[in-house]
Amino acid sequence: MALPVGPTSLTTTKQMVLNEEKKEHKRLRCAIKTTAVVISTYLACNSIHFALYMMEMFSSHILKSEDGGFNMFYVITSDVGTILFVLCSTIRLFIYYKYNPDVKSALKTIPFLPCFAGQRLRVHYASPN
Repeated sequence: MALPVGPTSLTTTKQMVLNEEKKEHKRLRCAIKTTAVVISTYLACNSIHFALYMMEMFSSHILKSEDGGFNMFYVITSDVGTILFVLCSTIRLFIYYKYNPDVKSALKTIPFLPCFAGQRLRVHYASPN
């Protein structure tokens, strides 16, 4: 792209550079927010698995019942940890949708998905002639 030459072209070029810097800064902010939220949800959802792992390694007697099986606390906590792990994986799509404009625009092109995102489906009816 050839840039115009002249006194007004300098201000136009500066404005174009500033606009490009603003866009890049916004993309960087979106990437940082996305990363922070994804890492936070991952840590929150996997904290139960980590706690159970630590209990298995250092005090496994707490997790076993008298009859040799596992304690009900261990079974329920393990199931809750698994459900949280699945939930974390599921909500990641919504996190990317909220914080990443490229993903948002790509998802809006999928048929019928905009209906679920709160947008109305536009139906064009043929005029009865």
